[in-house]
This record gives sequence, C-alpha cells and structure tokens, in this order.
Amino acid sequence: HNPYEYNGVKIFSREGYKLSEVSESEMEDFILGDIGPGTHETDLDLGEEQNMDEAGERYLSFLKKTLPEKFTLKEVKIVLDCANGATYTIAPALFERLGGDVESLFVTPDGKNINQDCGSQDLERVSARVLETKADIGLAFDGDGDRLIAVDERGKILTGDQALIICARALK
Repeated sequence: HNPYEYNGVKIFSREGYKLSEVSESEMEDFILGDIGPGTHETDLDLGEEQNMDEAGERYLSFLKKTLPEKFTLKEVKIVLDCANGATYTIAPALFERLGGDVESLFVTPDGKNINQDCGSQDLERVSARVLETKADIGLAFDGDGDRLIAVDERGKILTGDQALIICARALK
C-alpha cells in the first residue's frame, strides 16, 4: 500500500511463512552490518539460488486447490485493481481460470508506479469501473498483494469487517 520508495523485500521461510522477528532482525544485521560475504569459511554457508520452472503455474494450481473442487465464478463479472504490483499477472489468471469475466486495471508495473493512484488505498477508479461496466464485484489489491478491499456492485467499499461477516455467514 506504500509508494515504491518505501517498498523493500519480504523473505519467507521454505515452508512459505514470514520469518520470525528474531530471524528477520538477524537477517537485517547480516545485510546492514559488518557480517557479509568474505567472512564465512566457505561459500556453502551463503546458500544457493534456485529457479523454479513455471512458478506462476504452480502457484495458480496451489491457489485453486485451496477452494472447493467445483467452485466457479462463471457468469461473475469482476473488476480487479492489481495496483501495478505483485498480483498483476496471478490475480487475473486465477479469476479467469475460475471462470470469471475479468477486467484488470493497473497491470503495467514499471518499478515506480506501484500503488500510485490505485490499489487498496485508492478505490475511486475500481469503484467507478464497477459501476460503468455493471460488474458484480471489484477487488483492489495493494502492491505486494497482502491487502484486499472489495467494492460491491453498487460501487460501495466494503470494510474488512464487513467482508469477514459475509464470509462467516457463507460458512455458517
């Protein structure tokens, strides 16, 4: 949700969870402190880079598996605001794969336009587009994809609490 100059790097464990505050602090000390490459006995202590073939496809498959097997968004018109950030390819692909009629906004990141007049903190455009296209819902992510705000078919912004109530009622 911040402008690009305030963004950084998030590091996750091999299990896919955020690092603990202690581990994060140790990592920060390593990066910013006197400890660094050249102080280790071998390069093996530094780890290694691993590329994942088709990471996007694997992630989409994982996300889809978290939903009920016959879940569909067929005949649901969705406007997505991807904030020129992390969700700009995955979110449209996921909602389309689920059968949604998707219109994607802010999907051309240039390294500096993340969250710029768009995303979960700036909902005017997604709300207006929902009304213009008579969409069923608008979803606005923040730049790193860890926040989502919904806009209903009337262009009304739903708070996080309202979204939780809707989910709780559906699950009940």
